[in-house]
Amino acid sequence: MEITIAKHISSRVYKTKQPTFGLIFDELTHTDYCLKGYIADLWDIILRIKDYNCSLEYAKQHNIENELKQLLSELKQKKFIDIPINIEFSGYKYLTSFAKYDIEYNEKNELFYKYIHEIIYLNKSFKTLSLQLSYDCNLKCKHCFNPKNKSYEQLDFDICKKAIDEADELGVIEVAITGGECTLNKDFLKISQYIRSKHISLSFLTNGQKLYDDKNLLDEVIKLYPSQIQLSLYSMNPKVHDYITGKNGSHFKTLYVIKKLTDAGIGIAISCPVFKLNKDDYKGVIAFAKELNIKLRTTCLFMNNPDNHNDYLKADNETIKQFYINLLKGKEHFRSKSFIDSNTIICSSSGTFMMNIAPNLDITPCNDFNYPLGNLKNSSLKDVRKNALPDFIKKFYNLKNLKGCLKDDYCKYCCYAPEYLFIYENKELGKYEPFCEQAKAYANAMKILENY
Repeated sequence: MEITIAKHISSRVYKTKQPTFGLIFDELTHTDYCLKGYIADLWDIILRIKDYNCSLEYAKQHNIENELKQLLSELKQKKFIDIPINIEFSGYKYLTSFAKYDIEYNEKNELFYKYIHEIIYLNKSFKTLSLQLSYDCNLKCKHCFNPKNKSYEQLDFDICKKAIDEADELGVIEVAITGGECTLNKDFLKISQYIRSKHISLSFLTNGQKLYDDKNLLDEVIKLYPSQIQLSLYSMNPKVHDYITGKNGSHFKTLYVIKKLTDAGIGIAISCPVFKLNKDDYKGVIAFAKELNIKLRTTCLFMNNPDNHNDYLKADNETIKQFYINLLKGKEHFRSKSFIDSNTIICSSSGTFMMNIAPNLDITPCNDFNYPLGNLKNSSLKDVRKNALPDFIKKFYNLKNLKGCLKDDYCKYCCYAPEYLFIYENKELGKYEPFCEQAKAYANAMKILENY
């Protein structure tokens, strides 16, 4: 008797360490659940075999038949599964919410994901596989740092399937699709559908232009129940946004897609980097995100691309200071937070909790860190994590190698990310002035706010 798993459900089960630990992500309500021990074992059987009789036989062998019926009743009540038999519902015993999707800071969420990271670490897994489908893009953003001479390189379905299958065996929670502009890849939808067929969470970054032009593609994306879609919005002023993207009408298309996805209940994040061209406009984007109750990712950290000669875009020091004042108002948890200490780097997730496949098949720590750890032509993700990753972590994530750093009070607010030094300065570690500027501005903003 077949058990049907709902299309909006994502899940991972970790069995290599006892007790078994299971995660269920309801992508429809953005609510997460965890299961432990024999209940997680039961869920694993249901998820993999999708057969009631086989699940029941397993439960009888382990003397947990009543527990199976209880779990099935809860799963059916939540509409996580469909099963063609009547099961009496007697309340929730196993399916209690562990964390709720929230755009604001939530201590419960933070503890939950710290716990997930611990489980991932113990099981020698990683959280996110990033598939960089192409460098190609249908916009010409002034601040872009994608290589223009490699736009022809793309990942195809077979390569992505191999990477997804390997990541699935390692227990990956999410596959994030990026670019360039990921929707331009001819296999974009096929790849996305394959990810969801394996009950792996799907997220992606897009400028939204093709999703507007091809309404059928937009409808198909909504049917996939992605956990999150990130879109860039630089200003609420169409002229400013379109000037930055280099394409008239791009602002209208982006807003249309954001509202369409929001109405469909899809988790949205707006990316709004702040630089000279939109320094007077980003507050409107913040207000827009707050009005729609969606996440906003913004930074004043600007990385110059020597190939594009765009260093003129960088915001001045006064803009950076005001940016942090606006960011920190009313957010006491950020105002008391140190980003860096004597043992950690804020962006140490690259390679450890994230891996990326570049369009040329290089396996890199993330899509921003173009440091090849291997190539999918002759290496597996498992081999790279076992053989190449330890040396990478030792080289890049040891603060003792940061010459000239951690000497000033503002250093504790540094958002140091070694990939930028590697990309733009061709160095492995060392002091990097753009990070110093941000840390100083953050520290000054907090001092100002203390007097409010």
